[in-house]
Amino acid sequence: MANLLIIKHLLKEKNISIRDFSKELGITEQGLQKLIRENSTKVETLELIAQKLNVSISVFFDEVHCEEKSEKERLLSIIESQQRTIENLSKK
Repeated sequence: MANLLIIKHLLKEKNISIRDFSKELGITEQGLQKLIRENSTKVETLELIAQKLNVSISVFFDEVHCEEKSEKERLLSIIESQQRTIENLSKK
């Protein structure tokens, strides 16, 4: 099942208003809010949304949500940094 709330997260990340994005899609602002709220739309509309947001359509079906992905990326970055520190210290 798709998670269309991700649209709101992506718009926020890209600093795009729902109003502006709905115009870009060629639908009303209320129409966009309704499809997000009801978590339902045609495949063609979802493909257009993904294309306009420059993301794969699969992001709307991922089990991991945007915030969780960001947290995961942050933690991986910390781990990589710590690994580099350990490698540098072990060379001394």
